[in-house]
Amino acid sequence: EETPEWARDIDGTIIKIRTHEMEDHLTADIAYAIYRYYIVTGDVIFMQDCGYEILLETARFWASRVEYNKRKNTYEINHVIGPDEFHVDVNNNAFTNMMAKWNLLTVCRIYKKLKKKPTVYTKLKNKLNFKEKEFTQWRKIASRITMRTNKKGVIEQFDGYFKLKKAIPIKTDENGVPLISGKLRSSDLEKTQLIKQPDVLMLLFLLSDVFNKRTKTTNYDFYVSRTAHRSSLSPAMQAIIAGQAGDLNRAYNLFNVALRADISDLYGNTPGGIHAASLGGTWQAVIFGFAGVRLKRDKLFINPCMPRSWHKIIFSLVWREQTIRFEVTNDTIKVKVSSSKSRIMEIGIFNKLVNVKANKVCLFKRHAFQAKVEEGYY
Repeated sequence: EETPEWARDIDGTIIKIRTHEMEDHLTADIAYAIYRYYIVTGDVIFMQDCGYEILLETARFWASRVEYNKRKNTYEINHVIGPDEFHVDVNNNAFTNMMAKWNLLTVCRIYKKLKKKPTVYTKLKNKLNFKEKEFTQWRKIASRITMRTNKKGVIEQFDGYFKLKKAIPIKTDENGVPLISGKLRSSDLEKTQLIKQPDVLMLLFLLSDVFNKRTKTTNYDFYVSRTAHRSSLSPAMQAIIAGQAGDLNRAYNLFNVALRADISDLYGNTPGGIHAASLGGTWQAVIFGFAGVRLKRDKLFINPCMPRSWHKIIFSLVWREQTIRFEVTNDTIKVKVSSSKSRIMEIGIFNKLVNVKANKVCLFKRHAFQAKVEEGYY
């Protein structure tokens, strides 16, 4: 409801904005945020008060939103706008499809756990009037929501994207941001493969534990040159994927673009208000990007990949009411878990789950740690 119906485009022309009509992926984004909050905090009260209800109702939305394609035996989501807002009214946007699929599958998994909590389950059932057959149908729908890839493993952003004109920018500005040809009008952008901000790559970031490194690298190599970074959130998000794909140089450059969005007024509109999404994205680029913090299988992992000019990153996170202080370099991770509840916390260190003793400083060295893992120490 905050989306204006008309706005000034990047070339200054006034255009109609349709995001409030078609950008349905936001429904799954909210469900994702709620579930992530629950995993990180363990806030059962929040989930019982409103979290479970929102997740169930968002799943219901997707079940009502999909269209069955009898010829292909698939469920499609048509007439949408993905995170890339250059292309309006597209079919089967990969980000939207996969986030909807995630939403449905996650709720079905939660439903099984809820049945073991009779009081919570009964209260929700009475309020929402859901039936067992809904969850059966949701699993069926989720199993038949797909995304398309080419022979190289590149995910097609939406139906017909690969057939669009390439129009890949050759030049960049001093920040490494692509310069769009002056001959290309805003109204022509949707006819090209140029995208406003990471779309497929955003999906690979959010569902990082679903996609392997090869998929991330393949899609990064394809989409990086097609991303115009005309959203203030774009540089920070692409910086994270660039790091995961091994392109640390670009990751660092894009991080600095995000960092300077308002300080240098890079978009020429900071007087109208700071770019809150860019601020949050910059923090994420440090923590989820260079420090290497990730959630995998609902567990906390950390595997740093810092710029060589940085000596260390020091930060704290609260994980299920326990404060964890990290001091990391590319080769070492120093951890202190402050807890009055448990003596041991399981954390993924350099991609291996280990038991970290609470209230003690634990130092892990990458090479020594890898050797211990090979010896079966952990």
